[in-house]
This record gives sequence, C-alpha cells and structure tokens, in this order.
Amino acid sequence: MDERKLSNFIFGCFLIVLFISELSKADDFESHCINYLQSKISGTVSNSELPCGFIYSFALQQYWDDLPLDIKLNLHKPYFDPPLLQDSLVSPHGKFMLHYDRFGVNAVPGTDSSNNGVPDFIDSAAVIFDYVRDYQINVLGYNPPLDMNGVPVGLYHIYFQNLEDVYGTTYAKEEIPGPPDFIRYTSYIILDNDFQNDIYLTRGLDGLKVTAAHEFNHAIQLSSRVWWLNQEPVDLFLMEMTSTWLEDVIYENINNYIYYLPFMFQRFSNTSFVNIEYLYPYGNSLFWHLIEKRYGPEVVTQVWKKIEEKPGLDALNEVLNGLNSSLSIQLHQYSIWMNFTGDRADTINFFPESHLYPNLTIQSDDVYNIEGIFSTQKNLKSLASRVLQIYTTRGKEYFVNGVSTQYTGFCSHLTSSAILNTIPFNHYGVFTLWSEPALRVTLTNTSRETATIKYSLGTEFTDIDMNLKVYPNPVVLSKQDEISFINIPEAGRIYIFNSIGSQIYHLTIENQQQIISWNLKNEWGEAVSSGVYLYVFKSKAFEIKGKFAVVR
Repeated sequence: MDERKLSNFIFGCFLIVLFISELSKADDFESHCINYLQSKISGTVSNSELPCGFIYSFALQQYWDDLPLDIKLNLHKPYFDPPLLQDSLVSPHGKFMLHYDRFGVNAVPGTDSSNNGVPDFIDSAAVIFDYVRDYQINVLGYNPPLDMNGVPVGLYHIYFQNLEDVYGTTYAKEEIPGPPDFIRYTSYIILDNDFQNDIYLTRGLDGLKVTAAHEFNHAIQLSSRVWWLNQEPVDLFLMEMTSTWLEDVIYENINNYIYYLPFMFQRFSNTSFVNIEYLYPYGNSLFWHLIEKRYGPEVVTQVWKKIEEKPGLDALNEVLNGLNSSLSIQLHQYSIWMNFTGDRADTINFFPESHLYPNLTIQSDDVYNIEGIFSTQKNLKSLASRVLQIYTTRGKEYFVNGVSTQYTGFCSHLTSSAILNTIPFNHYGVFTLWSEPALRVTLTNTSRETATIKYSLGTEFTDIDMNLKVYPNPVVLSKQDEISFINIPEAGRIYIFNSIGSQIYHLTIENQQQIISWNLKNEWGEAVSSGVYLYVFKSKAFEIKGKFAVVR
C-alpha cells in the first residue's frame, strides 16, 4: 500500500464494502471489522458508493486494543486521531472550526471569488454547517454535541481531506466521563475536500450539504447515549437511518437518499428491520419518512431523547405508544407502504415521493399461481416482513389465516391500488378480490425472534386452518388449575359442555383477544370433575368445535 493510499485509509472512512460477502466469513462484528482492515491494507477492497464509514470508524475504535499487531503497525497510530492541516476558519455563527489545506493532495478548490482570502468552498462549508446545526438543534430540537465536560461544545471541528472513496465520516474521539453504563462520546468530522470524484452520486456543494446534515447528526447521536451489547453498538441501524432521513428533511430538493433505495428494495422481503448490511440502513431511512408523514418530524427527535433512557427499539416503541400506536403496528404499515412505489406509486396515501422509488422486488419462491385452496409455510426473520405475490381468480370471496409460532404480527392483502384487509396473526379474515387477479400478501413478524408462518387461503372457511386449540390438553388438576383457548379467530363466545351435553360454562371473547383462560369451575363456582368435555366457539361468521380432557 503506497503512502498516499495509506494516509487516506488512516484518516478516511472504514467503509462497509462487500459487507454481504465478507460477513459470512466473520463469526461476529468485531472479527468482520478485522477482516475488513486486513483486506483494506492488502489492497483487495474496492471503492464503494457508500456515503460514510461511521459504522466501521465507530466500532473499530472500541476494538483498537484487540487489533492484531500487523494492523496496528500498518496504521502507525490510532486512526481516530484528527489530522493536522494547513489552515482553518471559524464559521460565521462561531460554532465550527473548519480545517483545510490550500495545497497538496488534500487541497480544497482554490477559487476565491469574494477575494476575502478564503476559498469559496470553505466559505460555503462554514455557512452550510451553521445552517445544519441551527436546523437540527433549534428547529427539530436535538441536543447539541458535547465536550469532555458534558456541556455543549464551543467549537466543533471539521476536517477536509481527499477521501477518494466516501463522502465523509464522524469519528468518536473520547468517552465523556459519567456512570459506567451511560456511554457518550466527543467527536469530530472528516469530509471530502471537493466532492467531485466520480464515485459521488451527489457532487459539489449539494454533496457537501447532505453530508454535513448526515455527519453532524452522527455527532449528536454520539453525545446522546450509545448502548452496547456483547461489545457491539446496539443502535447502528437507527443511527444511519436517522442521519440519512435528515439529509432529506433539511435539503428536501436534493434527494440523495433515493440512490440507496434499489439495494434495500431488492432485499426488503424477509430482511430484519435492524439489518446493517452495506446500503440497507440508508435505504431503510424510508421508515422515518412514514413516521414523519403520519406524526411529524418531531417524533424522531423524541425517540432520540428517549434513547438516553433505553435502547433504540424500546425507545421507538414507547414514543409510538404515546401516540396510541406501537412499533409492531408501524412496522406492518411500513411493509404495506413499500408495495405502493414505482409503477404502483400512491403519493397521497403513502410515501410523498414514491413515484421516484423502485418497484419492490418479490423473491421468486414467493410468487404463486393458484386456483382455489392454497397453503404455504414461510420462515420470517425477527422484525421482518415477507411479501408474497399470488395470482388467482378475481371476483371471489376469500377466507384467509396466518398462524405464527410467535403469535405476534400481522397479515395484509393488497391489490395494485388498495388495501383489502389487515388481520393479526392467528386470526381469521375475509376479503373479495374484485379488480384484478394479482394479490400481494404482506406477512410481518413483529417479534424479536424468528417465526414460522403458516398462511392459508381458500374460498370456504373450511379451507383454512384456524388452529384454535386448548392448552394443556389433557389438563392434570394436580399440576394446573386452568386451561387456555389459544388462536381465537375473532370476537364471540366459547360454550363448554360436559359429557352428557349439559352446558356448564361460557366465555366471552372481545375483539382482538387471541387467548382466554378458564379456571375449570362451572357457572356455580364448583370445580369440575375428571372427564371429557366439549367446547363450541361461535361468532357471527362461523362455528368451531372441539374437546378436551380433565384428569385428577
């Protein structure tokens, strides 16, 4: 590796390059980072259109003490030391110190049309960073980056270098003193020195603008609170999603985020919401576009302030609970919105810029041509949605059900222009397919564990497996004092009869109630005896019968 490339490597970004292929070689995130470093030093890693290397620069700082000696020798010193540059300028609002070179490999463009002795590029950068800071802190309400004393930093430092392969990155510098489990960092930012390289999808001052918005938000995140689990930062996915979304909030006419959507749209089906592979979290910023349209941008600010109390997913769910919603509901809404883009775009009801987005990719093994009864079993990753494309007969009424091993999640049926219905897993639903034979089914596993979904569709209720069960069955009274009816399809009643056909009890099921328990006592409060009992579930739509045994 020649000196120039090594210099760029040390002070540039640690990219998420070839993440998917390399990830399979690594046992965990740390070993993957080390593999990446070794390949970078050997010159085997190519350039990428990735906007920033924050994920690597941040994570590898934590692993510095554990890095192999040969990597440390190649780096000469920790890569998170800020560079020494030739000149500097304080921004008009006095909030930033911009460091730059006038000559050499890292020199910024020298044009000075105002004749004030400062390159126009740096003058523009100073104004841009003041604007970005004011918007995120004074308009959106984020807390500013902190210094080592835990107070808002007086002058935040920005460095410009010839990065060649990335827009820029934010480096965590020092841990701010505080309680052991309340981890925060000071930081600084390195950006490219002209944004003119062919690898930049958004070039010149527009590239500088969106990168300033993106990286300064990372600085805010680092000073908020960083949660760690098993030596890995928990919320990296949310960090990149938020910073990418803010590019469009602050500079809505540049639309840099759209360049990252094709990668995500090709992989969305059955990919976890928390995935950090390559460009995925950048494209996944669309989730915040949904939240912004439904509740306003200030909700995202509330989430990041709540992260000071709990990790990202829990913080997001709590904020949504305060809006009479939940993470589960919004994840499924997200899966629905993803189907109305490209040729199916609906800019009124869903993403406002969905006409600029790609079409969602449906995996080949999720496409079916059917007639009549249909059933399939699918694995769903945690916090993931899987999209099926079913071609069937229009003009019919269909009965549907999705039975999940995790019991949490939703199923929706869509045409190219409408949502036909949405039902919770383990519930029964009905819809009529009038307009077209093409049906899309979105299955969302809202659990944080993987799930298996049995999806059934038919033209008669008897075609589908409602899977209403009694547990435990038999029930041994010396071990349990109640039984539960699970996978209840909808509101109704359960009537319980003894072996001679006399009704001894009934249970009333409210809407959305999937499980109900019975204490094994009759209408008069007397404990039931051993024997076989019958039950009948009744609702407006159907009737389900079964039996269970009680053993003393």
